[in-house]
Amino acid sequence: MWQKYNLDSEMAKKCYTDEVRCKEDFVAYSPAYLKSNESVSEIMNCLRPQGKTALSVMGSGDIPLCLSAYGAKYVDTFDISINAYLVLRLKMHMLQKNVDKEHYDNVLNDLSGEHKFTETEAWESVYDAFKDDKDIMKYLYDMDGCTIWGMVPSNPYWKMENFQYDAIKYSLPKSYNFIWTDLYNLPTKIHGKKYDIIYLSNILQYAKCGDDILRVVNSLQPHLNNKGTIVLDSLTPIYENEYEFLNKKLNWAKTVYSEAAGTVFLKTR
Repeated sequence: MWQKYNLDSEMAKKCYTDEVRCKEDFVAYSPAYLKSNESVSEIMNCLRPQGKTALSVMGSGDIPLCLSAYGAKYVDTFDISINAYLVLRLKMHMLQKNVDKEHYDNVLNDLSGEHKFTETEAWESVYDAFKDDKDIMKYLYDMDGCTIWGMVPSNPYWKMENFQYDAIKYSLPKSYNFIWTDLYNLPTKIHGKKYDIIYLSNILQYAKCGDDILRVVNSLQPHLNNKGTIVLDSLTPIYENEYEFLNKKLNWAKTVYSEAAGTVFLKTR
């Protein structure tokens, strides 16, 4: 069962002023990613999520979907932007409708960077996904004219293959538990839960300093199972030693860099 949220379109519209865009901050109603630009296949091969539990940033929704497709026992999700939640629900609606991959991709490409999205061909699919939820429909009509759907990456490191698309459809859960929060408040929202995998994507690239990163990973430690893994940075960092300082600060985990996946992992010792 999907959760209900208080969607405030008046507050959301304030996120689309020139002043906010210049800050390049991520906020509660930031544009949502439509497709992953991470090396998803290689990362999944490193994580081996079969039978494991995971907590993943929502992002474009591709990572939670792939964690499930690669055999994760269950996956919880979180994101600072509610629009990421809408992207996942749209994707899952199309997958549940058993649309072919060409149609699926066309819908996402049509939405890419569109501010007048109700006038696109993709709107039929968006409308069909949310027509039974009056609160989301009101939000969408109110936000028409704002670019709540981000741009599809022009040079992704991963392009979903047909076999992966079929695997995602086959493994699709009815819904995902979604936590609407930023990373810093996330630990207060997951009381009593532990995971084998915590997938942070590239969020920590936006931390102001190393001390902030250290505080985040230490706050997540109680929510990590023995032999657990945190994905610290999965956007092909060109400097794999970026998080090396953590090895000097942490006695419970060490960083591991995978060149094949272009990803920095934090693994419990």
